[in-house]
Amino acid sequence: MQQSSLDYLAKHLDAAGSSSPSQTTWQPDYHYPTSFVPALVLNCLSGISEAQAIRQTLSTKLLAQKSANWSFNYWQRDSQAIKDFPYPDDLDDTFCALIGLYRHDPRLVDEAALARIVHLLLATEVAVGGPYRTWLASADSSDDWHDVDLAVNANTAYFLSLIGSASPPLLEYLELKIMLGNYASAYYPTSFPVWYYLARVCPAEARLKLRQDILAAEPANALQLALSICALRQLNAPAATVKTRQQQLVKQRLPDGSWPAAAYCLDPTRNGKKYYHGSASLTTAFALEALATKPASPKPKIKAHSQLQDQIVNQAQHDIEQLGPDLQNQALAALRATVVSDPKHHITLLPSAFAQSLTTPPAAKTQFYIDLGLANLYGWMAYTIYDDFMDDEGQPALLPVANFAMRSSVHYFRRAMPNHADFQKLVAHTFSVIDSANAWELAHCRSTTTLPHYGNRMKLAERSLGHSLTPVAVLLQAGMTLNSPSVRALQKAFCHYLIARQLDDDAHDWQVDFGNGHISYVVAQILRKAQPPKMQSEFWYHTLPQVCDTMRGHITAARRKLTKVPLLKSDNAIVQLLDGLETSIQSTLAKQSQASKFLASYQQISNK
Repeated sequence: MQQSSLDYLAKHLDAAGSSSPSQTTWQPDYHYPTSFVPALVLNCLSGISEAQAIRQTLSTKLLAQKSANWSFNYWQRDSQAIKDFPYPDDLDDTFCALIGLYRHDPRLVDEAALARIVHLLLATEVAVGGPYRTWLASADSSDDWHDVDLAVNANTAYFLSLIGSASPPLLEYLELKIMLGNYASAYYPTSFPVWYYLARVCPAEARLKLRQDILAAEPANALQLALSICALRQLNAPAATVKTRQQQLVKQRLPDGSWPAAAYCLDPTRNGKKYYHGSASLTTAFALEALATKPASPKPKIKAHSQLQDQIVNQAQHDIEQLGPDLQNQALAALRATVVSDPKHHITLLPSAFAQSLTTPPAAKTQFYIDLGLANLYGWMAYTIYDDFMDDEGQPALLPVANFAMRSSVHYFRRAMPNHADFQKLVAHTFSVIDSANAWELAHCRSTTTLPHYGNRMKLAERSLGHSLTPVAVLLQAGMTLNSPSVRALQKAFCHYLIARQLDDDAHDWQVDFGNGHISYVVAQILRKAQPPKMQSEFWYHTLPQVCDTMRGHITAARRKLTKVPLLKSDNAIVQLLDGLETSIQSTLAKQSQASKFLASYQQISNK
């Protein structure tokens, strides 16, 4: 089936899109060649290896449409339509084209291109970090060319997420629109294209709301059905729901391998009458994306049993369902967010993975690992919510959830080893250390006048030290004592791991931290050498390589300490976590090299 649809697309790549005055009965009056439809088709096919030849043709055509500044127009630049309807270039067509090109081959959008693209964003931003205006029009142009559109900003955010990350202000704009259920766009006649765009970059807190809104709408045609499937798959909707819609879509396929044209976006109004743009090629491309097999996710290095994960999460859901309705809703949302943020189950399955890392795993019942997994899960929920409050981003409605999660974490730690007095004392002491670390951060890391001194960086580990309790519990279950050399070595190794991981987070989040007045370790290092506006170059040229070296030092120290735990296999769960950090360092340094080239290109453009 897929091949006949790809054959159809190959034959109709040069066909202009059609423009109809009716959404319900597609009767095109005009045919327009656009750069918009090829961009969308290229993106739809980017995950289909069999479409490589079509993708190559589309990418070549698209690159011929870019301006010197890497902007794109709705119309093909050599068409009659661009003379009849002289639109300026715009961010919607620009970022749809860039998304298609980048997903087809990231090398097509290099550092020099990114420097130009940043200038486009700076020219259109309403506030620092977004949202952004649609049109690349002069400041003295009419108000019609200065609108801010949800769909356009969703596409902008998605491209930024592909090359790095979208800014918090831009994501907050999208989240607010979703939570309000306001999906209106000046350029799309229905919400289905907007949902498709939003699902690709939806903030975690709004994913459930967006999914519910999509499920509540009834698709009117094959195009809307395909768009809803693509969006629901991005939002991890139930597999049965997606499969049912896919079966419906297959039934609407035409004998030539295509799906019929339908209204996707708006075309120029003629004689006061609205016109809608669509094409069979576009519908077919979205249908192929909706039906394509999702690429298999790489298997996590830490071996995990999905049944155990399900037992842990199901127990947590059961706990939360015993709460009152207001607290229950908030707690379930926090639970979902925590589970989604941990796709490799490092939080919940670390205890069992660590046990399997021992040459002789302890004789423990499954409930032991469920309790420890729940303790970790609840502890992480609480940590995340409290951390937002410390950064002045906390939602008051979530404070009771954090308190419930913290109590639950302590409860399950106690239940895992109820008769082990030393472990119970360690749990109490660890939570006291966490509280003290939080107090220290609030007292010392919120002022740029007196920068905090992190010393041996142990403070970076202390706030998430609860994560170290579960592997210690496993060693105690195996018959060791808290004072044994193996347990001491493991605790020190885990501290080095936590420090390295926090440095990794700080390096990625330093701009957000600084904007929130949070003087993280990385921010402090930058401020010791530079002040705005030179912080960016100081970070990329000097601070980042130094932080990566520091991370490697802690990773090496952790590996050394692990060799002093004779029961551990060489390829153990902690080593695999350290391997993940090593990979992150390599990726970060690669980005540092790209950023250096980008900054050089950007400076050249700015100096012209």
